Amino acid sequence: LAMGENVEIFILNYNGEVLAHSGRNKDYTGFAANDWVQELLKQREGAYLRDFDHGKEYVCYTTIENTGWKLLALIPRGHLEAKIAPIRSQTVGIGLVAALLAVFLGVILSNRQLINPILQLIGYAGAIRKGNLDQSMIVKGSAEFQNLSASINEMRLSIREKIIKLK
Repeated sequence: LAMGENVEIFILNYNGEVLAHSGRNKDYTGFAANDWVQELLKQREGAYLRDFDHGKEYVCYTTIENTGWKLLALIPRGHLEAKIAPIRSQTVGIGLVAALLAVFLGVILSNRQLINPILQLIGYAGAIRKGNLDQSMIVKGSAEFQNLSASINEMRLSIREKIIKLK
């Protein structure tokens, strides 16, 4: 049973005795007597970080259906984290790209839906201020902008009528 450098794999029977292991020339007599081994025998599967004398290791285990035996892996924390580091970096990179894309799309959509209609209305109001009362305007956008555009058009027509009456 080989999984990689410093990773130990075990197959334990239902009493916790080692049936097979990846340890090279290691004696696992009394392995089942460890409290943590007895605890994992009571559970179907799991994973956690445990502090051993030689350092922290991830303890990962599952039950083999046909036999009830446990498949156990002891993975040094540094080994696993070294394998995960490139994936973490890629995930962060993808997240940053997605966030930048979302901001970019948000700016484009807000520009089309919010800023452009406001700029049109400002330009239209400026034309009325300069005396151009013959130009009507229809603003495309939300109902609020369309209502504001209609109100400005009514104001323009009202001003034009009053000027005509004064002449």
